[in-house]
Amino acid sequence: MRKEYMEIPMFKAEEISLNINEQSSLHGVYFSLKPTGITGILGRSGSGKSVFLEILFGTIKASSGSFFWGGKPVKKLHCKKRRAALLPAFSFLPGWITVEKAIRYCLNKEASKKISTFPLIKARFPQKVKTLSRGELRFLEIMIVIKMDKKVILLDDPFSGLAPMKIELV
Repeated sequence: MRKEYMEIPMFKAEEISLNINEQSSLHGVYFSLKPTGITGILGRSGSGKSVFLEILFGTIKASSGSFFWGGKPVKKLHCKKRRAALLPAFSFLPGWITVEKAIRYCLNKEASKKISTFPLIKARFPQKVKTLSRGELRFLEIMIVIKMDKKVILLDDPFSGLAPMKIELV
């Protein structure tokens, strides 16, 4: 048997279900991540992709199912062990904070320095987050999340509202 088939997934979710008001939103979903690579979740609008990512991250509690990290049971992906970060479909940065403070709050010193090298971000340092355009805000949030020291990065509709030039930068 080849090694990649014997390898324990870094993260695994089994039989994930979510019922809201006695309606099944998700039913019996299985999911696993290998330690390297990129995995995508595809589906029609309203099929539960965003809800599933929030369940994986732990911001929504599943009605049933099990989660495993390195083969060991866990309650959620994010916890305090630097496992995961989530870029939700909605903005997560408070509007009253400046771009510079948002970066410093969310990232360590090294990552803050790296993100500060982007002219599109550095030029906005003194601005409040609420003054950014939708595309500027999304670019900032993507860059913050992917520069976090996490083993798993969950991106929910990351390129929504981004200009093609900014997508290339990501």
